[in-house]
Amino acid sequence: MKKRTQKKRISIICRKIRMARRRGWVGIGRGLNIRFFKLPEEEVQYRQYVARFQCQQSKEQKRWILDEAYKMFTK
Repeated sequence: MKKRTQKKRISIICRKIRMARRRGWVGIGRGLNIRFFKLPEEEVQYRQYVARFQCQQSKEQKRWILDEAYKMFTK
């Protein structure tokens, strides 16, 4: 049961990210407190990205992960 709720949460975040992108918001993802720049297009990449992001608890690590992802996707 726990795994299912986690999956659901990931997909909700993915949806929020996608909506934010569609509206062309750069900076804070709405209600997520994450800075989004360029995110992966494919669904699988999205899920991995968000899952990895959720694994991190401390803010510094979150920021580090986002910076790494930003570097990855802006190449």
